[in-house]
Amino acid sequence: MPLISKLNFFHVHNPRCGGTSINSALYHSDLTKLENLSYNQCDMENLYGIYKPKSANKVSHEPKILELDHLCISQVIARLGIKKIRSLHFISSVRDPWSRFTSEYKRKLQRNDKRFLDVGNSSLTEYLERFLQHVTDTPNCFANHFQSAHFWPQHLFADFGSHPDIYSYSIIKLENFSSDWQNLQTKWNFSAPLRSKDSNATRTDQGPDQSIKAEQKAIKSSSLFQEFQAFYERDYNLFGY
Repeated sequence: MPLISKLNFFHVHNPRCGGTSINSALYHSDLTKLENLSYNQCDMENLYGIYKPKSANKVSHEPKILELDHLCISQVIARLGIKKIRSLHFISSVRDPWSRFTSEYKRKLQRNDKRFLDVGNSSLTEYLERFLQHVTDTPNCFANHFQSAHFWPQHLFADFGSHPDIYSYSIIKLENFSSDWQNLQTKWNFSAPLRSKDSNATRTDQGPDQSIKAEQKAIKSSSLFQEFQAFYERDYNLFGY
């Protein structure tokens, strides 16, 4: 999630929505720099990887570990300051909430990622049931950013219009990714071609297991899916899904 000084842009990286492809396109076009961060170093032009704040054990509002790639809008504002954000053009990408959820489910299966809610041997239906029960029973389940950011509602990353100090922004939809990205380049007169091999959000969606694909479709006609839609209602309404 870099501050792109050459364009005066800031990319707020919404998980599982093509943000890695955006970062890669900008980097390989020499519009951003990418260096390895040391712990406790917070360079706004190199916000990649993991950050462990020095004050983590002393200041309650600062979590012990931050995944810098996925800071939400309020976290970015807190680090940049009001004066700086008023001069920037913000960009982020979004996707259909159900597609995003299933993409994360498949990613966790493939990588054996146990953060937030371990998939284990759960089917997609079972995992969705567990997820909805977990967010109902544990109101503060999203408090740990490192554990839960991939399931945060997308408006936390891309609802720029609700922030009075953000004057300029663009939203890219994953469903129209290539054309939306090209339109942004044309409008702002820069070139940063997408590199398909670097796509992260869609990588686990290519050639999905047919049983998962069938289950994904079947769930959409169930009451369980209605509960899911209710939980992410603001995202559905705000981004037109």
